[in-house]
Amino acid sequence: MKHTLVRTAIKNGAVFEINYAGAIGGESEVNLSSFGVSDSGVSAKRNWWAAAREVVRVGKGKGVIVSAGVGSEADYRGPKDIENLPSLSFS
Repeated sequence: MKHTLVRTAIKNGAVFEINYAGAIGGESEVNLSSFGVSDSGVSAKRNWWAAAREVVRVGKGKGVIVSAGVGSEADYRGPKDIENLPSLSFS
């Protein structure tokens, strides 16, 4: 990920969407291949956190939207849980 391209994109109004399904696993973990994720289990979650942290770092916390991206209703989280998610790893 080139930092200058990301910063230029954010400056021009682009946003990056991060799906929290990769961080929590759950019932949809089996279906993550439909989102282009080839890893599974612990390595997939580790890669998700690393990539999400890099996007937030390069963009300085701006231009990031956190969304569900889950495969079943059981994996949805409450608004306060999602609000707290970035503070767990990005601070």
